[in-house]
Amino acid sequence: MHNFTTERLLIRPLLAKDETFFCLQYSNEKLMRHNGGAITRTEASKAFSQ
Repeated sequence: MHNFTTERLLIRPLLAKDETFFCLQYSNEKLMRHNGGAITRTEASKAFSQ
């Protein structure tokens, strides 16, 4: 995947340093209530690694 930028957004591949934030997002019930529900931190970490 290539990086690209718009006026308001930067799209780039995930980096190892993004794992903590990724796991916090996907394991947050309130944040994920409209996206199929939250998963555990362990499941999120496993998904990040795939």
